[in-house]
This record gives sequence, C-alpha cells and structure tokens, in this order.
Amino acid sequence: MITIDLLEASAVSEARRNAVTTAKSLGFDEKDAGKLAIVVTEIATNLVKHAGGGQIFLRPVEVGGAAAVEVLGIDSGPGMSDVGACIRDGHSSAGSPGNGLGAISRLSANAEIHSLHDRGTIVRAVCVSGAVRPTPAVSGYEIGYILTPKPGQQVCGDGVAVVPISDGLRVMVSDGLGHGLPAADASQAASEALRVTAGQELTAVMERMHHSLRGTRGAAIGVADIRYNDSSMQFCGIGNISGVIVSSEKTNHLVSMNGIVGHQIRSIRIFEYPWTTGSTLILHSDGISSRWDLRSYSGLHMWSPSVIAGLVYRDARRGTDDASVLVAAAR
Repeated sequence: MITIDLLEASAVSEARRNAVTTAKSLGFDEKDAGKLAIVVTEIATNLVKHAGGGQIFLRPVEVGGAAAVEVLGIDSGPGMSDVGACIRDGHSSAGSPGNGLGAISRLSANAEIHSLHDRGTIVRAVCVSGAVRPTPAVSGYEIGYILTPKPGQQVCGDGVAVVPISDGLRVMVSDGLGHGLPAADASQAASEALRVTAGQELTAVMERMHHSLRGTRGAAIGVADIRYNDSSMQFCGIGNISGVIVSSEKTNHLVSMNGIVGHQIRSIRIFEYPWTTGSTLILHSDGISSRWDLRSYSGLHMWSPSVIAGLVYRDARRGTDDASVLVAAAR
C-alpha cells in the first residue's frame, strides 16, 4: 500500500506519478494508466483545494481476474453539501482536468463517495486494466484495509494478511512491538507463518506464530476465520488488537488475551461469535483508538470495507503510532 500525504499542490503530481508507476507495474496499458492518472489527479486536487489537505492510499487489487488499483482519498474537511451535484459533469470548482467528480465514475469500474458535513469526505475508486467491470458477488467476502507507518517513519510495523481456507477466509492484523524495521520484521514473520498454516486450527496457528516470532521483537496479533456456510466466526487474539463485528441486529466486541506473540503467552483461546450475511468484521491495532462510535455512522454496513476502514482510520487514529485497520464484510 502506498500512502501520499497531500498538504500542498505539489503533492498532486507526486500522487499521479505513484499511480502511473503502480499501474505500469501491474501491466496496465497507456490508456488505462492514463484513466487512473486522471482519477487520482481529480481526487488529490479536491483534497488540497477544498479540504485543506488529506491522504491518498493506493492498493493493487483484483477485479474479475484482472489487475486493478484501488484509490482511497481521505480528508477531514468541510464535506459536501450535495454529493449528487458534485458528481455531475461540469461541476468542478477546483479547475481539475476531469470535469468534476463525475470523471471518477466514468473512468473507474467502481466508485463511492462518503461525505458528512464538517467531518470530511472519503472517495474510493477502482480502476481496472482492460475493459473488465465488476459484477455483484452472489456470495463471498470483500476486504478493505488501511496500513500506514507512524509519522516520521518510512516503514509500517503493523501488518495485515488474508489467506484462503476451506470454504472461507482467514484474516490477520499484527502490531510489531515498537516502530520501524524491527517491528515490520515481526509482522512479516507473522504473515509468513499465517500462509503456511492455512489448513490448521487457530490454536495451532497462534502456536506456530509464537515459535516463528521468537527471534523478533514480538507482536500483538489477532486472527479470524470466516467461512461461507457457518453461522459463527472464530477469533484468536493476543495483545492489543481490537475487533468488533457489526450487523443490523447487534454489535459484538472481540476478546483478546494478554501477552506478546514470540515472547510470552499465558493462554491461547478461541472465541466464537455470531456471523451472518450482512456481518462486517473490523480489526485494528492500537494505533487506532477503540473509542470510535459506530452510532455516528448511519448505515455503516452499506458501504464497502475500504470506505469503512477509511472512516475508522480518519476519525480514530492516534497519530503517534503505526496504524492498521482491516475490514471484512460478507456480501
């Protein structure tokens, strides 16, 4: 994941260059890379001119078997009073080349705009290599995440990982102790251990991680198993990884045990929680305050996981630590 801080107009060019470089590394042709460049330029320009700055996150994804780039623009500005009007072509008060936010809808395979008065705007767009456009999933899961280092650091000590398991997914958030490369090494070791234990139960997975991280600083880790046909979700957490399952009926907060994976674990326990179509799992490190209020986001489960991750990150990040948010939603 690439993060670009947009505090002044010169950063717009940096965002565009990063987008084109990412697109070409994924095999985009000139036409599709150009579409992505316009989308990123439009989002970045609006962040600088209308919101006083913000951040853009670029993430390689896959749509219908084709390479794609997800663009997530986040700001804490004044918000939009009329999102519909801003999307219409010709409505561009920023002087950007895309004829307003309507360009995002035209040039991307999927686009969302979440805006609240005096709280800011989140814009998500997915640009695909080729003419493939996504179709609604009949069943399955959609994943979104934010992963960013502590201000002043070049690498993030947190980690996220998603691996397929029998009839479902296994997802993980890790928080390597401290910051920088030593913390990142611990999270990388956790991700590698997760990938080779896809066929094992969560207790064995955590034991394998504990062994694999002994030569590192250690980490706080939360792992969840979500299966298509089960009515429950399993979770195993050690350390300060927070989790919550949101559904239309209720909210369940996940339980993590005390300890540091790789150094000291007193107890490994698996907890089960209700899980239905429409459930949304949110996991995050302690770089995100756990005091964010679900009630302040009307219809939270209606938005894509990436937008939800952006909302939690924007409104609850501490700004003094690495930060990670992973959202998995049944669709």
